[in-house]
Amino acid sequence: MRDRRLDNVKALMMFCVALGHISGAFDLGGPVYQILYTFHMPVFIFISGWVARPTRRGFLSLFGLYAITQLADFLFYRVSFPQWTGDLTLRLSEPYMFQWYLMSLMTYLLLLPLLDAKGPLAGAVTVGVCFAVSVLAGFDRNIGYVFSLSRTLVYLPFFAAGHIIGSARRGKEPLSPRLRLMGCAVCLPVMVFGIVFALRHPLPYNFLYGSEAYVRFLMPPWQAAGTRALYLGLGAAWTGFFMLALPDVKIPVLTRVGGNTLPVFILHGYVAALLFKHGFFGENVVHNWLWAVIIAALCCVLFALPPLRSLMCFKAPIDIKKE
Repeated sequence: MRDRRLDNVKALMMFCVALGHISGAFDLGGPVYQILYTFHMPVFIFISGWVARPTRRGFLSLFGLYAITQLADFLFYRVSFPQWTGDLTLRLSEPYMFQWYLMSLMTYLLLLPLLDAKGPLAGAVTVGVCFAVSVLAGFDRNIGYVFSLSRTLVYLPFFAAGHIIGSARRGKEPLSPRLRLMGCAVCLPVMVFGIVFALRHPLPYNFLYGSEAYVRFLMPPWQAAGTRALYLGLGAAWTGFFMLALPDVKIPVLTRVGGNTLPVFILHGYVAALLFKHGFFGENVVHNWLWAVIIAALCCVLFALPPLRSLMCFKAPIDIKKE
């Protein structure tokens, strides 16, 4: 039986991912953009770690999907944006656009044997080491887009924590409503602080991606490292809240979308790019956000339909099931 709670969280995060990319056409680095990038990928990658299983067939299938979508992205952007992509070359080592997640996921699968911590102390040490790696990686200017290494290391603590906690919770009774409520109460003030901080101290939008070294930004490296550490903590609070707050029940549309996010993840980027190319959004901010929410929701619902799932016959090395 599928874990519907994880499906529900995945669906919400997929909507936030699509909304962030679509709104980038008119609100790149704006207030809502800043808040979305505080949590949507940390939560998504945490769930990826929770359900990840090391299988050779799954890894090869994932690599095949990455190669195909990398080629599709190359052709799409060469045709759609020739004025900006004239010198673009097809390289498997540098993911285009949203394929970085697939590259990072392949790396995480290779690291799974190192993340199989036994016991709370070993798990805490493992996540702590991953946290340190995430923060320290920004000091090396050679860590960047190639093999999606920067993002892979930045989000490593969330994948490790998801895998360790998911393995520990597998087969156990769910937490009581009281414990879940208490956990949400602990996370909520941190989330509110994160929202206020993001609104008062907006960061360069590319800093939010975690794809470049600290030297690329107009701030001292240690300040950038402290900011990354802060955002890792904020991402952890958001992750805890969503994992505790959403119920393990079937919610119409939401649960179905969460069970089939891969086509949504792959295809929504083309919609966002085409909207940007054709200047779909105007000067009215309210209208822009209304349209962005509607289009992001439609991407989630339509791209998660069964025909697309069958068309993309892909066996991922992750499986959202209860055991």
